[in-house]
Amino acid sequence: MTPVNFNQLYYFYLVAKEGSIARVSEQLHVTAQTISGQLAALEHSTGNVLFVRSGKRWALTELGRVTYRYAEEIFQLGNELRMVLRGHIVTGK
Repeated sequence: MTPVNFNQLYYFYLVAKEGSIARVSEQLHVTAQTISGQLAALEHSTGNVLFVRSGKRWALTELGRVTYRYAEEIFQLGNELRMVLRGHIVTGK
């Protein structure tokens, strides 16, 4: 089994949150094709469709919504870890 590619998951998370590849492309200063390619690679590696096109926006499938909830938790924990490593907060975990 192939581990989750967190770079692909991060692009997925941002597009799901923003609803637009173009907006995320501007935020991250990468091409829309890069993001689109990473989303396609994530879907290919999982064997699941996570987005459907709805006009100019990207809408989540049911499995995409489940994936988004996991991604949100993963990246929230990552932010917490970053704060711990920077010495801004101390946790008992």
